[in-house]
Amino acid sequence: MKKRFLSLISLALVFCLCACLAGIPAQAAGEESVEIAIGSTDGKFIGHFDPTGGFSNDYGSGGLYLVYERVFYTDPDTREFTSNILSDYYMTEDNVAVLTVKDGVTFSRSGNQLLASDLLYSFRRSTIPAQAAGNWEKYTDLDAAYVSDDNKTLYVPFKMECGPWQTIIGAWVLEEAWIQENGGDDFDFFDPLLANGLGAYVPTELVVGTSATFERVKDWWGNEEYGGTDFCYADKITNYMYSDETTMMVNFENGVLDIVLRISANSMEYVMNNPSVGTAQEISSNTVATIVMDYDVDGNPIFENENLRKAICYGTPAEALGELAYGVLYHEPVSYLATTTPFVVEGYTYEYDPELAQSYMDESGLSDVHLKWVSNSGSAATTIAEAFQAYMSMLGITVDLEVYDILTCIQTWSEPGGTDFKMACEQNACVSGDPYDQVVYYSNTYNLHCSNRQWEDYNALIEGATYSFDQDVRADYYAQWQEYLYGTYSVIPVCEWSLGLAYGENVAGTRLVDVSTPDLRFISFS
Repeated sequence: MKKRFLSLISLALVFCLCACLAGIPAQAAGEESVEIAIGSTDGKFIGHFDPTGGFSNDYGSGGLYLVYERVFYTDPDTREFTSNILSDYYMTEDNVAVLTVKDGVTFSRSGNQLLASDLLYSFRRSTIPAQAAGNWEKYTDLDAAYVSDDNKTLYVPFKMECGPWQTIIGAWVLEEAWIQENGGDDFDFFDPLLANGLGAYVPTELVVGTSATFERVKDWWGNEEYGGTDFCYADKITNYMYSDETTMMVNFENGVLDIVLRISANSMEYVMNNPSVGTAQEISSNTVATIVMDYDVDGNPIFENENLRKAICYGTPAEALGELAYGVLYHEPVSYLATTTPFVVEGYTYEYDPELAQSYMDESGLSDVHLKWVSNSGSAATTIAEAFQAYMSMLGITVDLEVYDILTCIQTWSEPGGTDFKMACEQNACVSGDPYDQVVYYSNTYNLHCSNRQWEDYNALIEGATYSFDQDVRADYYAQWQEYLYGTYSVIPVCEWSLGLAYGENVAGTRLVDVSTPDLRFISFS
């Protein structure tokens, strides 16, 4: 039986009922200090405390939200952009974003009030990573941005109308004065005692590659806003890194760990079938994993043969590959956009038909076709690639699979001719829920060569959906974009996937902080 996503309302109820209706636990009354141990197999998170430098995607933005706050996030109930730290925000008729900071919002380490200049500093710092600089430069004019005389309001000019403008500037916020006072460009983001954000926790210890410990800020500015003394927090949270999931799950089952994050489908299924072990929770990634061919104006010339591309599309059993790689976290896609995001149009997937695929292969006139797939080790992409090889061989297509570490893969994917196939959106959740965050992977601005598309008429559709505040206009352009991409026979929707986590008997649940992220700041206790 094909699995379907819980509705948005159902997901919201699962998390809100667990957290908000659990009542006031004993810990909240101040009688007992509660510590939570969290397990993860992704070592990138336990490495530094620089949000711009890139934490892992291990559990969405959960780890970052312990220490920092975003300017904007997507409310999981309303799916509207909102902000915890701004008292007012809007876009003027002249396309200037006006952001006014709230009084009383203070940095957890320094105790200083958030300033508009801190927002501008954080925005400018967000342009440092190469993969992020393009969007900032394309949509905003940070050189012309300025703050009000009282340093409470920031004005950021946009170069055009921009529907997903909150997505573009939804940066993590740092304190400029603190950074400058503690080293400036040489600030040590590996020092847990220097990490200073607007979040409810401060890191107190870091053992790189092993663990990171966070302690609750008792007088956090958000306490009253988020529920006062009745708001449920763990006093201490320690994230432990594991080199293998088996050991982590054994420790979870034995009560050493309270929560395990981004667990595999096998572990999810085990917990689901053994409720005495704990409770499994599923969160939509808001993305669709796809197989992308290097078909573009400067892609592999062999893909100019449309019959070859059609043979590959109809010769790929997307459902079987998706279930193989994602197991119980698999959900059938209906298009290139996830069903949990706006503007999705059903019907843009390819039905597996080996006879039709073979007929297209015969019509292609090609024989002894050799193609290459470069994939990262230990990933869902590699699992899919290995099975894909076998199905392509049935059509007379040889796919040579090369598996490397992720850094080598990124370098290879960025180069023309580096790979003929790759997966897109197979591990990065869309935290904003806006379609832009999915479509950008197939646009002319994306920095991985195999995935981006340079066709002018195609990118005009993306720009039309982006350069407007009118939701009806955006919906029409996104509908055309999905139809256009489907007609290229070059991107195969494989799976609409979820993230998995599990928690033990002493945890009643967590709520969502945005549409794809468990709020580790809010853990209710049994």
